[in-house]
Amino acid sequence: MQTASTGSEFDTDFLPDCRLRPAAYLSTVFSLPEWLVTDWLDEFGEEAARQICLASNRKPSVTIRPNKLRTTTGALVGKLEQAGIELDITADGSALRVRSPQAISQLPGFVEGEFTVQDVAASQAVRLLDPQPGRTILDLCAAPGVKTTQLAEATGDSATIVATDINRRRLEKVKENIARLGVKSVDIVRYEELGDSTFDCVLLDVPCSNTGVLARRIEARYRVSQESIQALTDIQGDLLNSAAARVKPRGRICYSTCSIQKAENGELVGDFLKRNHTLELESEELTLPSAGHFDCDGGYAAILVKK
Repeated sequence: MQTASTGSEFDTDFLPDCRLRPAAYLSTVFSLPEWLVTDWLDEFGEEAARQICLASNRKPSVTIRPNKLRTTTGALVGKLEQAGIELDITADGSALRVRSPQAISQLPGFVEGEFTVQDVAASQAVRLLDPQPGRTILDLCAAPGVKTTQLAEATGDSATIVATDINRRRLEKVKENIARLGVKSVDIVRYEELGDSTFDCVLLDVPCSNTGVLARRIEARYRVSQESIQALTDIQGDLLNSAAARVKPRGRICYSTCSIQKAENGELVGDFLKRNHTLELESEELTLPSAGHFDCDGGYAAILVKK
């Protein structure tokens, strides 16, 4: 008498061979486009690509950034733990992972503006830029304002920060965020009214394919394509040209994405610098998505300096 196969045996019969066709195997197991997995295999190798696939399907943690203008990490931790909220703290104390399921807006300190939700990978761009008090800073693609407020916090609310975005409706979200967090140093300006002012620093967090945040943007895996990435790189290049025109000599541009595709990151920056000899690369950092103990999204940031 023939016995029925178990679920795992049945599923395995229909999977591509992981040794002969690793891209097809990972694509099927993790519900990701095969061309995208192939890119990761070519760029990062099989083990790293597998970890990226796993991280792209994880249940992402909620990570918050303490607002140092209104509290300290220690004080916020104490308030949350007193309310029974379980937390993990990054080694440098810059972020907290909330392990207790609860609506963010109901957490102690939210209404008072003592923290902002931000993944550690997303916070890397401003940390790499290292903005200083007293400087003029342009956030060119500011909405919804998470990095804008990070700029203000990093400079002790003592810089002159201009936030703009081509989407007027989303600029309203920037207003909401700076109001809740008590930020005073940000001036919100419509994109078409920006004028020809130049700045000491420009933060350029460009629209991208979202391949570093697929665990949060589930739908992105179904709309991303090689053609859409090409279209995005055209927009990203135009925005980088705009940023270059608005930075002062010896000023700094931070170009950042939430993508891990080299076409949107290192390759794009390298091609831009070949055409723009007044700027040079100071540093760059790629963070791959991780499903580790302190899980995180992926992203890229590069610092360009005007000669």
